[in-house]
Amino acid sequence: SLPIPASHLPEAAQKTKAPPAKAPAGKAASQVPSPTKVAVNAAPAARPLDLRFVQPDAFAVVVVQPRAFFEAPELELFPREVITAVAMKEAGIDPSKIEQAVISYANFEPPREPSFSVAALFSQPPDPSQDLAPITARAKESTFAAKSYWVDRGQLSISMPDNRTLLVAPEPVLQQLISGKPADTAFTRRLKQTDF
Repeated sequence: SLPIPASHLPEAAQKTKAPPAKAPAGKAASQVPSPTKVAVNAAPAARPLDLRFVQPDAFAVVVVQPRAFFEAPELELFPREVITAVAMKEAGIDPSKIEQAVISYANFEPPREPSFSVAALFSQPPDPSQDLAPITARAKESTFAAKSYWVDRGQLSISMPDNRTLLVAPEPVLQQLISGKPADTAFTRRLKQTDF
C-alpha cells in the first residue's frame, strides 16, 4: 500500500496526543505529593543516645530499640504477644513501650564477670504502682542519697530516676549511678556524636 502524506490525514488524527495525567478528585495537581518526598518525610528522626546512666568506666555500650523492633512489619510472625506476656508477668513492663535501652559494661577483669547497667527509656511514663507491681511486691525498698530504689532477687536493683526512665543494675553500680553525675569520658563523648 502507498504511504499517505500527513497533509491528507484528518485534522483530528494529526493533533491526537496522550491525555494529561489528572490529579485525584478534590485535589489540585500541585497538591499531589511526589513519591520521593513522601519517602523522605516518612523516615524517623534520629534520636540521640541517652547516656546519663552509662557507667563512668564503661568499655562497651549496647543500644536496643524494643519499640521499633516490636512494630517492624518484617517481624509480623514473631511471637511478640508471648514475650510481652512474660515481661508483664515477671516485671509488669510492656517491652513494646520502651523506646530505647542503653546497656553499659565495665570492670572487665576475668574470671570476674563485668558489671552492667541497663537504662530503659519509655515512650510514656509508666505507673510504678501498677506497671512495676510484680517487682515492687517482691522486692525490698531501700534508699540511697535520698533516692528510693528496689532490691530484687539476686541483689539486682531497680530505680526510676525520672518518670520515663527505668534503671537496672547490681546494687553498688546503681547507687553509684543515681548519686553521681553522668559519665564524661572520651568514650561517652564519642558516643554522643552517634544518633540512633
